[in-house]
Amino acid sequence: MASVQPVAGTPEKAKKFTYDVHIKGWTMQEVTVVLNSRSFEEGGMRVVFRLDEIEGQDRIPCVAKFFKKSQPEQYVFDEAMTQMVADSFAQEFNKRKVPKKVAFLSVSVLELPLRRALCTVEPLISGTYVKHNDNAGTVVTENCTPQAFSHFTYEHSNRSTLVCDIQGVGEFYTDPQIHSADGRGFGMGNLGKDGINRFIQTHVCNSICRGLCLPPLRGRETDEQLACRLQSQELSRQPGAGMRDLEAAMLEFALDKSLQSVAEAAVRGLPPGAELFQPRQPQPYAQVYSGGAKPQGASGGGHQRGGGGHQRGG
Repeated sequence: MASVQPVAGTPEKAKKFTYDVHIKGWTMQEVTVVLNSRSFEEGGMRVVFRLDEIEGQDRIPCVAKFFKKSQPEQYVFDEAMTQMVADSFAQEFNKRKVPKKVAFLSVSVLELPLRRALCTVEPLISGTYVKHNDNAGTVVTENCTPQAFSHFTYEHSNRSTLVCDIQGVGEFYTDPQIHSADGRGFGMGNLGKDGINRFIQTHVCNSICRGLCLPPLRGRETDEQLACRLQSQELSRQPGAGMRDLEAAMLEFALDKSLQSVAEAAVRGLPPGAELFQPRQPQPYAQVYSGGAKPQGASGGGHQRGGGGHQRGG
């Protein structure tokens, strides 16, 4: 990895909130960061800045992602929660015999008291940034792994949720979107059943889908496909297989039991840990970024996601 130039600017104190699946809650850590005054990437809903987290004499290169328009604090927590849930699906996917392992970058919520602003923060990754599919059913690349992973999440959650908007560098993904069957939780990009149907209409099962014995999303299963799927399900129920049936699909997501509180919060439409912050009125973008350049097209929004990832050339 090529060396990354440190961010120039004045260090400032911040609060970093990270979800801990072991305690089923958000942990808070006081950190010191330096935020660049100008953005270097922009998507449909968010704008991206370089940020360094300072640890002693070291700097950890990161990216900070802010909503362009003022949004309730819940939305920032939704973004972090969505990526964490997506990574839990990735861990389950990796337990299978798949050609390539996948992972989602660790993401936290950062509160910047001096700016009265919240953002998500994650490690900076270098390389060619590629978008494989979006949250509206569009297939962008012919890479089999992202498409099979999205299909896997749908089946693994008993067809209650679908992870899509797969993008990132190599098999390190970021900024996913989750559609839930009832349309609740997971932020503004959750298109609900309509989003799931859009994926179904464009998805073509590939060799990885077949290797995982995933049933076709359109049409009927062949006898061979049915036998493969039933055998896979039977094996997954054996002790130590790391998979179990869903008894409450939206509440459990067919994930580790420790994620149940996150799922419950998603159903309620409330961000877990939101009580850590005192309610306050959202600040206009120009007020939050005093001294910084206002990005072009700051009136963005919309539910169809337009990226906001940190694209880095090779």
